[in-house]
Amino acid sequence: MRLSQAEKMEIIRIVEGSKLSVRRTLRELGVGHSTFYRWYQRYLEEGYDGLAPAGTARRTGTAPRKTWTLMTRQARRRVSRGLNQFYGEVKYTFPDCFGNVSDR
Repeated sequence: MRLSQAEKMEIIRIVEGSKLSVRRTLRELGVGHSTFYRWYQRYLEEGYDGLAPAGTARRTGTAPRKTWTLMTRQARRRVSRGLNQFYGEVKYTFPDCFGNVSDR
């Protein structure tokens, strides 16, 4: 089960404020200690934003796959054409790097 950013933060606060050992507190909460320490390390390094679920763009702003799906069809075509053109230019400029690879 994935936990939200707020839920992870609440678990960190509970563990920090608990009079029990970390392991015992985590056991009571049903959270694995390695999972908790991974969250805690990210929290220490990046703050609250570091607790965002892995599927979100925690470190880079907007995740590329989300950006792609939010783009209009016309914008996606322009990007694809640009990449294909770039690939063709690189292939033409450095033919030895591509060997006998057929056009894609």
